[in-house]
Amino acid sequence: MIIFGWGKVTLKNYGAIEKKQCPHCHNEGMWELRRYRTWFTLFFIPVIPYNQKALLVCPICEQCLCLNSAQFQQLKASLENPNQTGASTVEHYDGLNEVQRNYHQAMNEQDK
Repeated sequence: MIIFGWGKVTLKNYGAIEKKQCPHCHNEGMWELRRYRTWFTLFFIPVIPYNQKALLVCPICEQCLCLNSAQFQQLKASLENPNQTGASTVEHYDGLNEVQRNYHQAMNEQDK
């Protein structure tokens, strides 16, 4: 008996990317870059991703802006090399307290 399924969704949060105003809630905040993947599973183990979405998400109301692959790769690269694009690492963590900054930095180092 083979047990298979689909619809398992995983989320990868790359962190705060840029400060902008939300068109939905009109608040300004550091928007987050996220990728959602939907997987085909075999014995409850995700095997093959068959759908993925790259999104910029408002931190306040969770409103999303869909990104294409090129936009996603460009924003992801700017997170990995902030000095190369002219952004400073301090701006990357604006609006976060010290504990949150340390957590995000540790998670970013762990992903590398």
